[in-house]
Amino acid sequence: MPNVLSVGEEKVEIVEDFDPNPKRDGWVKKNVRVRNTGNVPCYVRALAVPSTSQVDCSFSWGTSGWGAPDADGYRTCRAPIAPGEVSPPLLSGLYLDAPSAPRDLQVLVYVESVQSSGFPNAQAAFAALRGEEES
Repeated sequence: MPNVLSVGEEKVEIVEDFDPNPKRDGWVKKNVRVRNTGNVPCYVRALAVPSTSQVDCSFSWGTSGWGAPDADGYRTCRAPIAPGEVSPPLLSGLYLDAPSAPRDLQVLVYVESVQSSGFPNAQAAFAALRGEEES
């Protein structure tokens, strides 16, 4: 009897809706989500940071679907993302300290993903990816 092996590919991309023009109160719309472009369900975690400390800003995090930041600042999506699906919003936007001042600010978003199959939750999956046992 032949052994049949199938390969699962876990791959993600960042999806964003962005309005670069700050409102009078400094609000900038920046809706950031993660799409699973692979062929297996996966857990994702993401880190969003400003590109410079020269501009004061504060992020408006998504209201549900993501956990609090861990020790490294990453937020983990609470549920696995199915192939072709998109996560709940990680960010909905940000507030700038002085919206009328010229700026050169980017929001850098780093995303890590791992197959969800065989793991009871995202923490266990990422711990295994790092070669650790879940604490």
